[in-house]
Order: sequence, then C-alpha cells, then structure tokens
Amino acid sequence: MKAVPGKPLITGPIGSASFQNTLVDMVDWYKRKVLGDPQRAPPAPIPTDVIKVKNVSGADRSAGQVLEIGTLVLTTLDRRNIWFNADTISHSVGRSYCVLPRPIPSGEIDDAHISGVCVAKVNIIATTDRYAFVEASSNVLKSGKTGQFKLLG
Repeated sequence: MKAVPGKPLITGPIGSASFQNTLVDMVDWYKRKVLGDPQRAPPAPIPTDVIKVKNVSGADRSAGQVLEIGTLVLTTLDRRNIWFNADTISHSVGRSYCVLPRPIPSGEIDDAHISGVCVAKVNIIATTDRYAFVEASSNVLKSGKTGQFKLLG
C-alpha cells in the first residue's frame, strides 16, 4: 500500500511519502521483473543426496529401513530423474544402499537417501558403537566399531 502525500508513516526524511512510494515501486518492479520471470530465476539445485527408488523387495517397508540399490528403473538417464530398483540386502559389502525417509509400499516409488544425514533404524549392539553396517537379508542397520554408516549423537 502506498503512502498518502502529506501523511508520513515514519517521521524524518525516510518517512516522506515520496521516498516510501519509491521503495514500493522498486519492490513491485523487482517482483514483476525478477521473481515473475521464470527465465531469470535460477534453476533449482539438483539434489545429490536423494534419489527415487522402486521398492521391489516384495514387502512394504517402513521409514528408516535400508534397501540395496539395484538396476535403473528408467531407460533414459536424466540428472533430475535418477530412479533405481531397491531390494532386500543380498550382499553386505561392495554394493550401494539407501535409507528410506518414509514408509514405502511394495511396488511403489519414493525418495531414498544415499548420502548425507538421515534417520535410519539401527539395531544397537553396544551404546559405545559409533558406526553401523548392513547385513545380508536384513533391512535394519546393525551397530559396530566399524561400518559403512557413521552414527551421529
């Protein structure tokens, strides 16, 4: 809302109607030209810590469970759409794994964490353990003195 001439909203030189109207005009211009023009807007960053996975494990999975990343779901690669099949862990080393941030029904596609900080289910063996690792045929991490995952906290 523009100020009315002769009625300053703030006392002093910054409170003049002319100054305030100029500020309003500048903000309106910025909204129209910069924010309203999709070509001038910076592209959304491509997430590097989350991918899409299709749960092919044959069972519904809960948030925090771990799945083994398998083959690509899509035949055409696109940096913004990297989708993989994800199954029950078959090998405890030499594979890639993901952690589910939300429950995912069998056959459905959703996000999965592949790096960074996330919440995972961990079978704690000792409270002094600072790492976790995957076990074949398990969808829950197991704590240990070493492992593929660093435990925080």
